[in-house]
Amino acid sequence: MRNFILLSLVLTFFSIGHLQSQNSEQEIIDAFFEKYADAPTEAIDYLYGTTKWVDAEADAVKQLKSQLRQYQELVGDYYGEELLYTGRLGNCFSTYVYFVKYDRQPIRFTFEFYKPQDKWILFSFKFDDNFDEDFEDVLKFEYMPNKGR
Repeated sequence: MRNFILLSLVLTFFSIGHLQSQNSEQEIIDAFFEKYADAPTEAIDYLYGTTKWVDAEADAVKQLKSQLRQYQELVGDYYGEELLYTGRLGNCFSTYVYFVKYDRQPIRFTFEFYKPQDKWILFSFKFDDNFDEDFEDVLKFEYMPNKGR
């Protein structure tokens, strides 16, 4: 019994240390997707756990988790994720956009992070499937004739 308690304490400290050691946005995202593969709602809880400014049990977060479950029922099995874009404003704000791949279609996940001092925290998380209009805009821009040359 004593060994079990000792092992539990070691694992608890390791988990806390692992969470605190995640200094980069990418480390937070990697941990999120690792959890997401098996338990998407727990991954959302983890993500919002990176900031003290948002209660993971708030109605808005519960609604987000409910919407995500609805999406998952419509799009089938999960097959992983693909990074589409990273952007940075100065040294304290960043955006990461991923396609999360499912049977029927991908879902776009957008993560925004803020670093007020020495630790990155979640600023915003959203997901949608309305990326086709954005993609069409990008294509229009890429194929526009270059009149200045």
